[in-house]
Amino acid sequence: MLLAAFLVLLASVSLIAAGAVYAESVASGGVRRALRDAPPVGQALLVTTVAAPTDVLAVDATARAELHAAMAPTDGTVSLVLGSGPWVVDDGAGIPAGTDGTPEAGTDPGADGDPGAEAAAIPDAPPPLVRIAAIEDLAAHATLVEGGWPAAGGDPVAVSLSTGAATALGVGVGDRLALVTRSSPSTAVEVVVAGTWTPVPSDPFWMGDALLLEGTQTAGSFTTVGPLVMARDDLLARAAVPQLDVAWRAFPDLARLRADDVAALGAAAATADERLRAALRPPPAITVTTELPATLATVATSVTVSRAGVLVLTLEFAVLAGYAIVMVGGMLADRRRGEIALLRSRGAGTVALVTMSLLEALLLTIPAMLLAPVLALGVVGLVGTVGPLAGAGAVADPVLTPFVVLATLVAGAGCLIALAAPAVVSASSPAGERAATARPVGGGLAGRLGVDLALVALAALALWQLRLYGAPLTRDARGTLGVDPLLIAAPALTLLAGALVGTRLLPRAAELASPAAGRLRSVVAPLVTWGLARRPQRSTRAALLLMLAAALGTFAATYQATWARSQEDQATQLAGADVRAVMSDYPDLPAWAVGPALRAVAGVTAA
Repeated sequence: MLLAAFLVLLASVSLIAAGAVYAESVASGGVRRALRDAPPVGQALLVTTVAAPTDVLAVDATARAELHAAMAPTDGTVSLVLGSGPWVVDDGAGIPAGTDGTPEAGTDPGADGDPGAEAAAIPDAPPPLVRIAAIEDLAAHATLVEGGWPAAGGDPVAVSLSTGAATALGVGVGDRLALVTRSSPSTAVEVVVAGTWTPVPSDPFWMGDALLLEGTQTAGSFTTVGPLVMARDDLLARAAVPQLDVAWRAFPDLARLRADDVAALGAAAATADERLRAALRPPPAITVTTELPATLATVATSVTVSRAGVLVLTLEFAVLAGYAIVMVGGMLADRRRGEIALLRSRGAGTVALVTMSLLEALLLTIPAMLLAPVLALGVVGLVGTVGPLAGAGAVADPVLTPFVVLATLVAGAGCLIALAAPAVVSASSPAGERAATARPVGGGLAGRLGVDLALVALAALALWQLRLYGAPLTRDARGTLGVDPLLIAAPALTLLAGALVGTRLLPRAAELASPAAGRLRSVVAPLVTWGLARRPQRSTRAALLLMLAAALGTFAATYQATWARSQEDQATQLAGADVRAVMSDYPDLPAWAVGPALRAVAGVTAA
């Protein structure tokens, strides 16, 4: 009996803990998936400015600290990208006069009187412009094709470039190039190609930049090739230019992002611009490009909706688990009545009997509380690995959060009370013990007090409100979307109220069936109906548990079908159709007639 009670306790507490773990894992998995599916600008903070080469390190230290603070909820990554240009390849003949597309001012290409000289002096197309850059942690975002990554301090300067840029320039590993700036031909740098690579196209790090992804970019009559990536120290020391383009790309660490971090991360990202301008002295011209706060705001709403859906089911399971514990407590109390009477006859006092009951409840409850979170993590992890959501990546790795611990403690406390209360009452009151063993003269306590009828009224009110709002979510006075306790508890209240009403009607049905059962030749039916009518409490415990389980199964199946239909409808809405019809808030037709009316329109094949 004690082993069966322990298994019921373990299953009940594990069920509550698994609900809490699953809600957090689904919410966190949804957050990560939504950010991965967002465009690059919706996943990161892109900060750009310009700085002299001598100031880059100081500016980088300050800006990096502020961006790490903005990513603090997940401890994200911040990468520095430096750019210099445009440059041109010096082929030994000098820089063509018209690298900007026009002849150099103050020159006369045809001064020698040779009309062919003028045609030869003006090129048909300007030479390609070359960009030089230093990209931090390039190896994490690109795949090396040939050679190696550039090392600092070489002479000539080692560079690497994408395969697209290498093809456009017609160079390979080991080739050397002499580069000069457009503005100052005396500023030159010689580089050697150390390796070629291909960027990972799906990596948001590239921010969809065509030059970085393809190696070439055309604007008007000019073609830009590159970038030629060198080590940061080489770019700062060897590329003698007055200013560099400085950019930081800050990404949250999605592997560590949890649903509870969304609000803090969104607030930090929204204020990053102000904090950067306040931290950098003197404040340079900074541009912050991001849609991360807007993405996180949308994600926060989705998290609230998903948590509400899981919470509805968790409360349903809590009702079933709670009653199972109450039933076990009552059965243990019934079993102990004879033992308590025997102990009293041998001189045992009330304090000793109550202490014994409490110790027995603790010995059953504490191991269940310790094992329940472990089982919950295993079950949710299994669902995320081999369940229907495994391929979608919508379930994050389950972790033991404070909310899960709190849910386990609350469930354990409820188990302790449910187990100890009947035994304590029985042990502390000899009169109550004699009354409990006698034939009941009326209905149960809930029936005598009308608790079940009051619960029916409350459930009806909650269902009416849920029908009115359409979802267990409401907005407060400030417009913040949140979970309404009454609406979220409406299905659970209805489940419990229906079961209690069913147990009240069961003895009455047995009384009505007794005359008909008495006319049967079998003695089983008369004995069953007589037992149900005479001592209903002995049978209604199991009947109520059976009703709760059946109702919960029906609700779960209906909920799953409704959820699947909702997902299909949302996918259809996003995919679009040839014609989309939006009904007004107060249509002339009732809701059930709108679909048939649209399908009856000439030319409509499906709606």
